Amino acid sequence: KVANHLVRKRCTQGDKACEAFHITRFVAEEIRYQPDGRGQGDYIRPWQQTYDSRSGDCEDQAILLASLLESVGTKTLMFFTKDHVHPGVCLKERITDERYLDESATYWPISVSGQEMFCYPLEPTIQTSKLGHPPDPCIQAVYDPVSEARYNLVMDGECT
Repeated sequence: KVANHLVRKRCTQGDKACEAFHITRFVAEEIRYQPDGRGQGDYIRPWQQTYDSRSGDCEDQAILLASLLESVGTKTLMFFTKDHVHPGVCLKERITDERYLDESATYWPISVSGQEMFCYPLEPTIQTSKLGHPPDPCIQAVYDPVSEARYNLVMDGECT
């Protein structure tokens, strides 16, 4: 219900780029970044708790964003670095509408369940984020949150 409400009046039916953009902007603008309490370790919240409290750290925001996207039938991946996690959105077609894309948009062609898709990293912790937000070049792992499949991506740049 939450995701459908966010896109119902903004996007034409089946416009997955529009849906991903508006859902991403909702999380980036309406969910306040709040790190886990000092000394409490890493607490991973269910999406509903992050939504209800309107706050969470990077993995909480990533889980909420991926959950909302998956609920409207959009494939997601989770990108992990040493200190950060963010989701990505995978679409059947490359996005050409620049309104939805970051200025230096990044994407990877990936085969998901035998289907070629274009996967764009998302950054829900930055309010002005758009699709294809440039990721950290040191991505250590990429997982499908539904099937738990792992993907290997070749990144440009050096990792320290």
